[in-house]
Amino acid sequence: MAMLEVFSNNAITTIATGGLSTFSTTLKLASGTGTLFPNPVVGTQFFRISLTDASTRTAHEITYCTARTGDICTIVRAQEGTTAQAWLMNDIAGHFVTAGAMTDCVQLSGTQNNSYISAIDTGTANVYKIALTPSMPTSLEFAEVIFRVLNTNTGASTLQINSGTVYTLYGLNGTALQGGELVAGGECKAIFNGTNYYIEYCTTGALQIVDGAQTHQASSFGQLTTAIAGVNTAITGVKTAIQQNAYIYGADTGTANTYKPTISPAPTITAGSEIMWSAANANTGASTIQINGTGTVYNLYGFAGISLQGGEIVASGKCKAVYNGTQFILEYCTGGALQIVNAINSQQASSLNQVTSLISISVPPLLLMAQGII
Repeated sequence: MAMLEVFSNNAITTIATGGLSTFSTTLKLASGTGTLFPNPVVGTQFFRISLTDASTRTAHEITYCTARTGDICTIVRAQEGTTAQAWLMNDIAGHFVTAGAMTDCVQLSGTQNNSYISAIDTGTANVYKIALTPSMPTSLEFAEVIFRVLNTNTGASTLQINSGTVYTLYGLNGTALQGGELVAGGECKAIFNGTNYYIEYCTTGALQIVDGAQTHQASSFGQLTTAIAGVNTAITGVKTAIQQNAYIYGADTGTANTYKPTISPAPTITAGSEIMWSAANANTGASTIQINGTGTVYNLYGFAGISLQGGEIVASGKCKAVYNGTQFILEYCTGGALQIVNAINSQQASSLNQVTSLISISVPPLLLMAQGII
C-alpha cells in the first residue's frame, strides 16, 4: 500500500456487538477503545489491525485500516496472505507487528544503495517504466526515483511506476523533454513535484535548464545561440561600419583653417590613427584639427612635413589624415591641392616649387638658342 504507516502502543481490544461478516469493510471496536488506535489521515496513511478468534486463537486475518472515526474503522480485508472470514463479538482486534510491517521497514543497506527508489527501465524510447520494491504505483510530492534508461529519448517522455499513474517527465526548466536528455545506459534521477516528475540528471544525457540570469549560472543552448546570433548581427554591423569608415568619419563643424570633425564613438588618438571628415570650409593657410571639438588641438601638416599653405582643403572636400605621434598629416582632400616633397626619381610627383625652379633654370638658355645667340 503506497501510503505512510502510522502506529500506536498497546492497542488491543475486542470486536463489538454484531461481529464482522466476511465481506464487510467496516469494523466496530468495543465501545470507547477506538482511541487506543492510530487515527490515519484519509488517503495518505494507514495502520494494521490483526483479527484473532478468542476461543482457539488459531484463526487470523490481517487488515489495513485507512480511516477511523471513534470506534468505527474502515478496513481493507485479507492482507499479507490471509483470508477474509467472519468474526464474532469479543474476538480479538489488535494493532500488532506483522511480517508485512517488518518487510516495509527501511534497511540500512537498502537506504545506502538507494534500493527502495531505484530500478531498471523496461519501457521503450520516450515511454519509461520501472518497478520499485516495495511497490509505489502512486507518487507523493518530493518522491524521488532512480532508474537505468533502456532507450534514449527523442522528445517528450513519460514515466510509469509499478504499472500505476503515467507521469510526464519534465526538465528543470519546467517544460517537456526535447530529446537526448535520457541516454541508453544512463543513470537517471527524477523528483516528483506533485504533478509531474522533473529530471534532475541523467548521466551522459543533456541537462534541460532555465536560462541563466547571473554571472555564474549555466546558460541554455537556446540562450547561447540567441546571444551568438546577436553578436553575429553586431559583428555584421561593425564590419559594415568598418567598410564604410563610419568609426573614423565625421562632419566638420569648425571654420576655415580650424577643423573640428565629430566622430562617434570618440576615438583614442595614437600614432597611426586615421580620421576622415567633410570640410565645411576651405583652408587659406596653416590649419589645425580638434576631434569632437574638445581635447588636444593638433597641427595639420602636408606630406612635405610642413604646415599647410592654403588650398589643400576645399569646402565639401572629403579629407583624410593620419597621426604621426605629434601632428596629423593630411593624406588628401578631394578637390584640394596635395602637398608633397620634391621628387628625386623619374616617376615621382614634382612639387610646384620644384617645377618652377627647373623652368627658371631651363627656359632662358632655350630662348637664347632659339634666337641663335648660343
